Amino acid sequence: MGSIIVGSGDIDDNITHHIREKWMKWRLASRVLCDEKVQPKLKVKFYKVVIRQSLLCKVKCWLVKNSYDEKIHIEDVEMYVGTY
Repeated sequence: MGSIIVGSGDIDDNITHHIREKWMKWRLASRVLCDEKVQPKLKVKFYKVVIRQSLLCKVKCWLVKNSYDEKIHIEDVEMYVGTY
């Protein structure tokens, strides 16, 4: 899943695409993250390795606007709250 090129140079579609990808990985990982037998500390490590990295590895050279950072942060909070 590569980047989406837009003539205007805006990366809104890219942000949305990667957030969707992140949610897809989240659904796959939710069995581990929603398991009551798994310690919360291990859940956080799993989240950082599997889900967070799926987004960050593709955005290394983006110029990030505050709105993009806020959008990604909101998704992180929604996913984190959903584990408990």
